[in-house]
Amino acid sequence: MTISHLSAYWGARAESVDQAAEKVARLLAALADVDPVLTGWRDQALSKTKALAEPVVTANHDELVDRLLAGRIRRHDNGETLDDFGYSLSWWNARDNEDATAVLTIRTGITSSKMLNSVTIRLPDSAAAPGIYTKVNATHLMSTLIAIFRPDRAHWLSRDLENLQKEPNRPLPDGSVAIGTIIGHAAGWATYLRDGEGNGLNPALLPETATIERIDDGTLVTLGDDPANPPLDDVLAVRAAMGYTVPPRDEEAAAAVDAAPAASASGAPVAEHQERPRRDIGEGAKSADEASPRPKDQ
Repeated sequence: MTISHLSAYWGARAESVDQAAEKVARLLAALADVDPVLTGWRDQALSKTKALAEPVVTANHDELVDRLLAGRIRRHDNGETLDDFGYSLSWWNARDNEDATAVLTIRTGITSSKMLNSVTIRLPDSAAAPGIYTKVNATHLMSTLIAIFRPDRAHWLSRDLENLQKEPNRPLPDGSVAIGTIIGHAAGWATYLRDGEGNGLNPALLPETATIERIDDGTLVTLGDDPANPPLDDVLAVRAAMGYTVPPRDEEAAAAVDAAPAASASGAPVAEHQERPRRDIGEGAKSADEASPRPKDQ
């Protein structure tokens, strides 16, 4: 069993609310075509009961426009819209079975340099929704996400594989610890880079399991036929092909991933633990200028 996520990122790009709504509608249709579990989206809430009471999202253009407009970040003190931070949406698929839970988060229309535009789809467990993890469907999801949003980079990977690409934690002189992060861009079963992004991609360094496909103005690399369990060494080879030094391996953790990747989700329903993104900025919260940007290297 494993839980993967698709993530796509791109830099500052102006976008009207109508353009954003059209793209969201296309994504909802694509998700529904892949598997019924990727339907029934609702706003998240502080409790499962409240989340289930939320109306189901439809692909109606006017409804999506209203939701996107409601997702704009506003100042806490005067309610003024901070247009540079675009629109945000955060939905879950309202499943009773936690293993079948999916979460869709979209941030688009951002023109500020402090935050990236992004789409992230936290997928259900591979045991609960095996159809999503077939090579055909997984490749279709990746290519569709790229075609709709034209990101600078994107990947499909599990939390375990993500953690194994991070640099080790470092002790600091004051006794604290600097938590290790991924240097550069993460690689996964699928990795996409737009031309000119990062260090580029050296095909000669890719593993034998790699398949290369040109999409839009970039390159999509997939590894083998099992999106849920790509070999760790092949994933790290893609990192090397992107010009990054592979961090020292935790052999025990690496062996566990190679043997049987574990689900990384919590055991409780998502709706009980995840609230909608903070949209008010002002007194008592960080200002837009102080807000921590989404890391650009993930």
